[in-house]
Amino acid sequence: MEKEHSVKEFNSITATICFIYSFMFYKIDVEQGKKVLAEILESGGYTPKSQSAQGDFAPYLRICEEYMEFDFFRQPEKAAIIKRDEQQESVLIEKNIICYRTGAGIYTIKVTINRLLKIDDLNELLLIGEDETYQIYFSGTSERKSMFQIFKDDMNLIADKNKWGKDIWFEKEEKIINPDKICQTPFVYTELELSEEVYKKAVIDRTAYQKELAAILFRVKEKNDWKYIDESYLGIYEDTFDSKLANMHLHSRLFISFHTRSCLTICLDRAKPPALYFFPSLLDTVQLLRCRWHSYVIFNSYLDKELVVLNQSFASGEDDVAQFLGKIMFIRENLASSLEDPITWRRASGSLGGVYEEGLKKFRIESLEKLMIEKMEMLDRLFENVKEGRWRSRVKDLEKKEKKLINRLVIFMSLFFVGVGGWLLITNKETWNVPGIIVIVVGMVLFFYFLEKKEKIEEEKYKEIKRNV
Repeated sequence: MEKEHSVKEFNSITATICFIYSFMFYKIDVEQGKKVLAEILESGGYTPKSQSAQGDFAPYLRICEEYMEFDFFRQPEKAAIIKRDEQQESVLIEKNIICYRTGAGIYTIKVTINRLLKIDDLNELLLIGEDETYQIYFSGTSERKSMFQIFKDDMNLIADKNKWGKDIWFEKEEKIINPDKICQTPFVYTELELSEEVYKKAVIDRTAYQKELAAILFRVKEKNDWKYIDESYLGIYEDTFDSKLANMHLHSRLFISFHTRSCLTICLDRAKPPALYFFPSLLDTVQLLRCRWHSYVIFNSYLDKELVVLNQSFASGEDDVAQFLGKIMFIRENLASSLEDPITWRRASGSLGGVYEEGLKKFRIESLEKLMIEKMEMLDRLFENVKEGRWRSRVKDLEKKEKKLINRLVIFMSLFFVGVGGWLLITNKETWNVPGIIVIVVGMVLFFYFLEKKEKIEEEKYKEIKRNV
């Protein structure tokens, strides 16, 4: 049970909020990606980010540059958020685009608020990524856009067909999503700075402000809703982080809690250790988790669609084995790419590992991966059925041709012997009568013999086909 505390103390929050969107392109050629992405994004005001800027934790292994991502950011810009009541909130907005060679990517909008916030103001700002009534305009412009519209405009810039020479936006071209409508809401990563007194009560002693923190983590939608959060969601009393306001960091100077919809981090000063070096790496980890989740969901949907198409084609008999083989090879290549997981070698931090493991559960990564592999196996089986159906169809065609050929051969041989026998009988030489009759009989015997033999061969083939099936 929380002790009584002054809400005023918690109404002086410094916050930075990252809204993390995700996307899926076709697999990117590394050399082409370096050239085209740099050309597109630098023309849009973005700058390449060096790999050393990804946080200071030592990775498990140093992997060659080609394995890394294409990382671009745009310098912070002054902007204003128009709230539901038309009031304005002055902010700084920094945009970051990360595209991996697998085609999966992350688009992050980082919002830094320029004043101390009240709890209700902060909760309201957390909703701007999923509510189009909140509009944003940048300094020097009068055009208002929702956060999703900003994301969509930059995605259309990146996926410019004229620059790539082909359609590259996988989920759009395969009609898995419709980017003309709000097709996703962002994952929210929040960094808070609290005064030392409030931090001690909220994070170290856990005697106050638990509902306020839970409201940020679970993203309540209405003012004062934080007052009604059930106490079973506060604190951690079991050996689990599920649906709890729990600190996942080993050090009391940092607080990290991870939920399906957001990640909450709290510190005393983001510009000083350990927050200075830990937060960038934590954000990177959260981005990778969102990216994997997105690519797995999209690829599962794609597999569902291809399973239906292949099944229908097989049922209708309108199958093209060569076309299906090309499709299967494409799917296998992309499935293998989607299973790449840079986090296995990038991070050596225990706390980051804990966040990542928790994220795997929250995002259902392992179950989605299992589903993908099972669907791929089913797709392979259907493809085998298509090949078998085509083989059986060809066998039937060959049997028809063979049947016609044998019939013609039997008729020819029979007619030949009967003709020769008839010619011998027609000649008036008595010495030819007996041989003529013999030749005719032989012809008739051969006719019935070959006829019976043909039926036996067909019966054996039918039994062989049944055994193979």
